[in-house]
Amino acid sequence: MPEVEPSYDIAAEDDKEFLKNQLRDLNRTREAIQRSLKKENKIIRDINQNSTQAKTLQKELNNIDRDIKFTEEQYKSRGEEYKLNQNPAYLKKLHRQKKRQRFLLQQPNELELQKRIEKSQEAIKHLIKKQEQNVKNINHITDQIRICERRIAAKKKLYKIKSLLKDSVFPNDKIQHKIARTIRLSVEWKNITFWDHSIAVKVNNNWLQRFPVKNSKKSFNAIKSHYSFRNTPALIIEYSQYSIKRIINQEVLFYYIKFFESAGTLFNDYPVSSIPIFSKYTGYTKSYYKKHLPELFRPQCFNFLCELSKENLPIIPVPELIINKSGGQQVHDSFLFPILTGNKLYWLWESMEESKATYIFKTQTYNPSPELQVIFDYLTGNTVNKRETLIYSNVLKNKLNFVNRIIHTDLSYWRNTVKYI
Repeated sequence: MPEVEPSYDIAAEDDKEFLKNQLRDLNRTREAIQRSLKKENKIIRDINQNSTQAKTLQKELNNIDRDIKFTEEQYKSRGEEYKLNQNPAYLKKLHRQKKRQRFLLQQPNELELQKRIEKSQEAIKHLIKKQEQNVKNINHITDQIRICERRIAAKKKLYKIKSLLKDSVFPNDKIQHKIARTIRLSVEWKNITFWDHSIAVKVNNNWLQRFPVKNSKKSFNAIKSHYSFRNTPALIIEYSQYSIKRIINQEVLFYYIKFFESAGTLFNDYPVSSIPIFSKYTGYTKSYYKKHLPELFRPQCFNFLCELSKENLPIIPVPELIINKSGGQQVHDSFLFPILTGNKLYWLWESMEESKATYIFKTQTYNPSPELQVIFDYLTGNTVNKRETLIYSNVLKNKLNFVNRIIHTDLSYWRNTVKYI
């Protein structure tokens, strides 16, 4: 096999250097044009300022002329013209009159000023056109440099492949593995399908090979069809050819597996879990959500409740089944936020749907799990209009340790009520 050439693309390297020199010259031209534009604009500004000053001085001169004439007529009527030179105010006005006359005589006339302004305006128009053409040239040269860089990069990649092929000790599949490109991609949840113990991902209308996920279940797809994934981060994967290498934000996937497991009871897909909900979400504290799922708590009320939550207690996701009048079903996001006030532990049930009120429950501080499980089971149960049912049932209120509900109509009132439960 012939020796692989060590050069990448000498012509592209030379072209790139030449183009860079051209780009430097064009940038210097741009700076020179900007200096000329500033100079011409200053000329117009100075002319306008002098013209304004001249008009002001002309008005002052007219007033001085009128005062001098009035004073002279007064003295003449009394026959005391010889005393004028003894009047300090009169002499001062004469001095001011001569000073303004000298200044105005030195000023060009209006026609000449207008010609100067027009000349500068024409120069500015020419400079702007020149600048526009210069910018076009800069953009063109920049594009040419990028093309050269791509040529150089492509040649380097080809050289690397040729170097691999030159060494016959590597089998062909190993070469393919070495030159295969790993791609990182954000995948929308509509392009993810759950299978038992694995997931499948669709990219550009093609399904990648299934990726093993221990607790995944095929039945999640039925729940997923009723769920809208509001404020949900996309799943980020790395794949090569048709194989998923890894899931970057796997915490997001694990969260939704737990969420769908809890939602499964709504559709009678699973029996009630034997694992207490408090234990199931241990570790899902506000710090965890901030690190791995910050998008969930972007709404103002959710962010506020997250900040108030007790650090070492979990924020519990609550899948809420909504059945509309036509019988259609939807699963809405809601959460139980742990708020510790003194020696009392409250759980605030807040829905992603802004129209819904905040419901407050209370549990024991030292062992909240049993009472919390009763609350959770009711909230995720199949009771129709569970909010209204709760409000009008004293028995149910006592069973769930219901404290109060807060309407969102006045955000300031809502925040203060939550803060000082």
